[in-house]
Amino acid sequence: MSPVETCKAEAHGCPGSHLTCDLEAGHAGQHRCMISNAGTGDLEPFFWGEGVKPEALLPLDGERVVTFGDRGITYVFYFSRITQAEWEHCFAGMYLSSHNEGKQEVTVLDTTTPGIELVEKKLVKVDGYAEGYDSKPNWQSFVPPRHSRPAWQLLTAVAPSSMPADRFLPEHFEAVLDAGWGMERPGRMAAYLGLTHVFSPLTAEQKRRYSRATSETRVIGDRKHGRTLFIPKQPLLLKIYDELILGVKGYAVNGAPLADRKDIIREMDAYHKVRAAEQLFMGFNEDDDAGEEAAAA
Repeated sequence: MSPVETCKAEAHGCPGSHLTCDLEAGHAGQHRCMISNAGTGDLEPFFWGEGVKPEALLPLDGERVVTFGDRGITYVFYFSRITQAEWEHCFAGMYLSSHNEGKQEVTVLDTTTPGIELVEKKLVKVDGYAEGYDSKPNWQSFVPPRHSRPAWQLLTAVAPSSMPADRFLPEHFEAVLDAGWGMERPGRMAAYLGLTHVFSPLTAEQKRRYSRATSETRVIGDRKHGRTLFIPKQPLLLKIYDELILGVKGYAVNGAPLADRKDIIREMDAYHKVRAAEQLFMGFNEDDDAGEEAAAA
């Protein structure tokens, strides 16, 4: 796999995080991350440092923290824990459609709007703003897009791991993720590498459900002038995750490793569920193969 890992917007899959993380040669586990295409052009790069020691566990409970720099100032955004219901509401708001304009097909993808809404809903406080920034009850709605969008991108900084994969075993499937979560210090995000999700094999029924769900569209208007709406696949991926998950490695709740299957289903971050479950179907569609080739180029 290429040392450059790019999280790209996938059709009703990835929420459009424009984070490009490259593994620096000679520094195992060290990522240099740049927020790009964020609509501002001058957001400062930040670093994930050297990741986290192998024995460290990603704490799923408690506050979420993201940090980034902008115009010489370092900001730290604090969020309350995002529930699965809140993630599901966010996924439902993601919009992908296509329509014809003359001889051209126009595709509209909006994952940013529901992402910013989630940021505004869950934001608790910000370090780096002037005193009194939170004096009004709805102060979160005044956060500028040049900050709320990077915050959203960092909340969804999760991708298939760049670490070498183990040999395939037919009796179970391991999906391995790398993720940004919390900070080492203001301006420096922390990374958790090799987060492992162990699944039972897919059933024929689950493959059929996925194939039909990813092919499902709705047409508004007539065939010539209508608009085709694509149905988000995250709700199905969440269900399949809960059906197949056997165990995880690298996560904790209340300081203890997350081990019991019922606890995993209840406590696991829903976005991590989606990103892990996506790997079960990697290569299932031609679009998946094309996405993998693009990421490795």
